[in-house]
Amino acid sequence: MHTTPCNEATTCLRIGKSKSDFLLSELVQILEANRVAVHGIQILPAASDQVEVHMGVEGQELKHLLPTLRRYGYAILSEHQEDEWLEKLQSNASYLDKYLSI
Repeated sequence: MHTTPCNEATTCLRIGKSKSDFLLSELVQILEANRVAVHGIQILPAASDQVEVHMGVEGQELKHLLPTLRRYGYAILSEHQEDEWLEKLQSNASYLDKYLSI
């Protein structure tokens, strides 16, 4: 995973989902519901059963958009400073491990 800034105002977001579950209309509805300004979308066939989507979006919108995309089954393939999900997951796992070892 890597961070790919498009320019100062736009951030490149890479997401993935299985071909059988991917609908562009669903993705656009999620983006509209979160009031995300999209500067471009590119859909690429990735692995045998995956679709990879590259989007240029406004950077300030990511904090609320990323958890919403995860709820709908999208995998976030790019790293972003606004994404606290992995840090929270590691913190919770550490706490659980500490709790179980008592």
